[in-house]
Amino acid sequence: MKKSIVLTLFAALFAISSFCDEALSNPFSFRTKAEMEQTVLLKPTDPIYYSEDLADGEPESVTIKVQDLDNPVWEEVLFTLTAPFEDGTFCWDYYQSEYRNLPAGHTYMLSEWIKSSPVGKYYFHTIKIVPEPAVFLLFGIIGFLFLRKRVRSLVPVIVAFAMIGAFNARAEGVVGEVTAQQLFPFERTVVVNYTLESDENDEFTVDFFCTPDNGSTFYKLSEYGTLSGEGTEGTVSGNGKHKTYWTPGPDFDEIGSESMMVKVVAEVVPPPPKTFMTIDLTDGSVSYSPEEPTGGWTEEYKTTKLALKRIEAGTFKMGSPSDFGMRGDTDLYQRDVTLTKPYYIGVFEVTQKQYKLITGQDPSKFKGDTRPVECVNFNTVTGEGGFFALLNQMTGLTFGLPTEAQWENACRAGTETSLNNGTDLITNDWDPNLSQLGRYHGDWEDNKVSPVYNDETVPVGEYLPNAWGLYDMHGNVAEWCLDWIETSHLKETDPVTDLVGSLTASYTTVRGGYYKAIGKACSSAARTFPNKNIASSNSQAPQYGIRVFMQIEE
Repeated sequence: MKKSIVLTLFAALFAISSFCDEALSNPFSFRTKAEMEQTVLLKPTDPIYYSEDLADGEPESVTIKVQDLDNPVWEEVLFTLTAPFEDGTFCWDYYQSEYRNLPAGHTYMLSEWIKSSPVGKYYFHTIKIVPEPAVFLLFGIIGFLFLRKRVRSLVPVIVAFAMIGAFNARAEGVVGEVTAQQLFPFERTVVVNYTLESDENDEFTVDFFCTPDNGSTFYKLSEYGTLSGEGTEGTVSGNGKHKTYWTPGPDFDEIGSESMMVKVVAEVVPPPPKTFMTIDLTDGSVSYSPEEPTGGWTEEYKTTKLALKRIEAGTFKMGSPSDFGMRGDTDLYQRDVTLTKPYYIGVFEVTQKQYKLITGQDPSKFKGDTRPVECVNFNTVTGEGGFFALLNQMTGLTFGLPTEAQWENACRAGTETSLNNGTDLITNDWDPNLSQLGRYHGDWEDNKVSPVYNDETVPVGEYLPNAWGLYDMHGNVAEWCLDWIETSHLKETDPVTDLVGSLTASYTTVRGGYYKAIGKACSSAARTFPNKNIASSNSQAPQYGIRVFMQIEE
């Protein structure tokens, strides 16, 4: 009894461990090359299999006839079958058929005519029928008598296999049933049918192995012959039946087995990362891609499409050191801020064309489809019927403004310096490092980069991006943030998680500086407090713009 309990527990543990992405096929007879090309020894109970895989397309009919090579005048048609064929496979059994009395020891030639529109194929093979020794029957009787007295001891083993089957049937994302059969007697190729099961319709990479010795040795089929069919090139989609063929190579010419098994191993292919989100503003459709588009950010991504970059959760240093000479009076003191959720943020500031496609309006002072939209206030973009409400209605997603912490994290892109290219400001106004990154007062006044626009904004994306591929985080237009900050919060230095300022404080905040600001006002930590009343009005201030944000809930 104790032994049975131990075996049952072991079986349960083994069953639990069977949650894996692989499965073995049924055992089948695998013939050597010599057997296939010369003589196949068939016991009277051995069936001859035919599979529709041998035909070009769906076969219309199959005719198999046999000729006694030791008696050339004798030949007969064994059978003729016509479509449809059940499960694509049938067999002829010497023992059960009327031809079971064919003389043993004679050599016969089988010929198969496969008719498939509009062509047909002939396959020939020689066989030699030998009688099944009576001693096999004797061994079977002895074995039955031996096991009959031990049925009780087999119960745990039977339970184990039942549990394995149950667990495998319930496992998700695994290989389902696997069957394998050599296309004997007409080919040595092995056809493998297998099912992949996945609730998510995942993509799988699939490997195939065989074992001729009940699992003691495994051979990777692709290294010992030729694979063709599903799963041999690229990936395979789950939730369905699949078929693959293996034609053994020279290394397997001398290998045969009466209990060959094929193992199918599938591994889920992780979906490509959704690094970039793209919104088509002509129809509201949303797509994702793992990398920037081929050819870069063309003009369509600044007009009819809106691109966002995924920013991962993490900890960064927000604010500027208290002893930094170029820090602004309203900069937060430097502190560690942890953001616990990833988010998407615009690759560019929202342009005038994009804004007009959403709202039907363009309030900007400095006109240009690819220039940033400006003269927009906090309530205009966040209120009912505003830019974000209309964008959300179009896409079915939830977009809005980033918090200051989310904005600064995206701007810095892993840096702790005053500029997001890893350098610090060296002057209050014109700075050679800042002039590479954005439009500001010192840039246009000294004609350093874009003199054609003089005292104005410039089209988005003209300057270098930060390390995370975001443009114009310094200068051009100041960007509204969601939270309003009391000035009393400026000197707090304790670490904080998911920093969000008050939504009812005295001041709204904008970040990044703008086209007419001095260099000091365009640093990563620089903050501007438009008066709450001005923010709530219809003020046509050309320095204020927006960048789209979306929280990712995972």
